[in-house]
Amino acid sequence: MTTTTGERTAWRTEVPVSVAAVSWSADDRVAVADLGGQVSLLDGRDGGTLDPGPVHEGGAFALAWQPGGDVLATGGADGRVGLVRTDRAEPGYVTVGGWVQALRWSPSGRHLAVAAGRDVVLLDAAGSVLARWVRQPSTVTDVVFSRDGSRVGCASYGGLRWFAVPAPGRSPSLEPVRVLAWQGSLLLARVTPDGRWVASGNQDASVHVWRLWSGEDAEMAGYPEKVDALAFDRTSRWMANGGTTEVHLWDFSGKGPMGRAPRTLPGHDAQVSALAWQPTGDLLASAGRDGGLAVWAPSAAGPARHRPRTRLDAGARVTGLSWRPDGSRVVAGTTGGDVLAVPA
Repeated sequence: MTTTTGERTAWRTEVPVSVAAVSWSADDRVAVADLGGQVSLLDGRDGGTLDPGPVHEGGAFALAWQPGGDVLATGGADGRVGLVRTDRAEPGYVTVGGWVQALRWSPSGRHLAVAAGRDVVLLDAAGSVLARWVRQPSTVTDVVFSRDGSRVGCASYGGLRWFAVPAPGRSPSLEPVRVLAWQGSLLLARVTPDGRWVASGNQDASVHVWRLWSGEDAEMAGYPEKVDALAFDRTSRWMANGGTTEVHLWDFSGKGPMGRAPRTLPGHDAQVSALAWQPTGDLLASAGRDGGLAVWAPSAAGPARHRPRTRLDAGARVTGLSWRPDGSRVVAGTTGGDVLAVPA
């Protein structure tokens, strides 16, 4: 692994194979999952290698840092969840029995939801299995929590199914407490920080949104390709999504996006492949299959909002974006094995 710097990058590091996911921790470490199965931990200051993380035979696909904690959860094709703690030299593993496509910590950091094949598995921070909700309608593509952490939502064919997090010492209910039905294949799901809305990006080139918990819903259809990139900003007002070469911005203020047209940010020559909002401000990072990476100030007044404040070529398709918690840099991983940090 080598580290270099460029004119518009804070640092650039190479890994041997394609990057599947990147995630920046509160203590300035960058976790990188690659399709060779290795999870690496980098120094967020300069991209230098710190420690090797868990290994997932067949490929490492998912990463999640515990909010306000010191645990990194990882997952991959081997049907295991890796747990890395700052006070231990070696990672621990929990076998969940299915291809791990997505991981999500609850807002409190007490629970970890795992998409394991057609099952959803709920773990505590120590790795103990608290619940398993089996045989969802299809492979679970994403997992989310309600704002208060009392419900776990899973995305699969047919919509979002919500399950109650069991109270300590209680057996979990195996039946969903709510189903937000929609006849289509969901690729990912996101909940607004204020907990009022949930949105999905879908295989049939659409975005579907539901108001929690009334179930009022709307669909944004007609995209040229499937929508596999979607993100809400920290204020819960703006949703950004891909599905096209432009970034679409939907306004969720007031009664929501129904009846409104999106703003568009034209900045890529191929479909948008990753999106991430700055955690401390109003900047949006977008990346595309063309290798382009852009940072926008979309809430700025005037024509400037239609031009990125930063634009560079990452060299290959960008597969993941993650902001430094202080919002000063954004890190990107590519199919070419590059990991690069870009100043805001």
